[in-house]
Amino acid sequence: MVLLAGSASPKSLSSSIVIEYDVYGFFFTERPVPIASLAPTRSFYVRSYSKCLPPAFRLGTLTVPAAYTAQTELLLHASAWFVAPILSEVVVRLIESGQLEKLLRERRLQALERYRVILHIFPKAAQLQFPAFYGWLPLHQEWSADQFAATARGRGWERRPRRKPPLPWRA
Repeated sequence: MVLLAGSASPKSLSSSIVIEYDVYGFFFTERPVPIASLAPTRSFYVRSYSKCLPPAFRLGTLTVPAAYTAQTELLLHASAWFVAPILSEVVVRLIESGQLEKLLRERRLQALERYRVILHIFPKAAQLQFPAFYGWLPLHQEWSADQFAATARGRGWERRPRRKPPLPWRA
């Protein structure tokens, strides 16, 4: 997901700040080039390891444009909990040893297996290019998301309502 901070007029797009939220990027076997690598002076790149490793790994990385490093550090110190150093060390070792890539391949296979179940049960579900741990179901126009969720709960299914994206950060 990409968020633009600032106005969306064509004239101001060249000066907008880009926040690239790539927490599910590990699902891609062939990843697209991150926007942050194309516009490094105005792009923030967010990556999470809690989506591809066990949930206890509440760890992510944030790549920040050099001009925003000091301001970002202040905001993080003021508003974020810090991860235990041992978790950071484990992730670094997984990356350096090549084990993270092995784990990612396993997670992709798990996602593909689960996605096949979704498509078997719901053949009209949207066909995702890269299967994830979720599926998109088309609803009839007369159904709201809340009505669907209530019906699903009544049948013992779990459905999580789509959350609104966070408000864009402004410089």
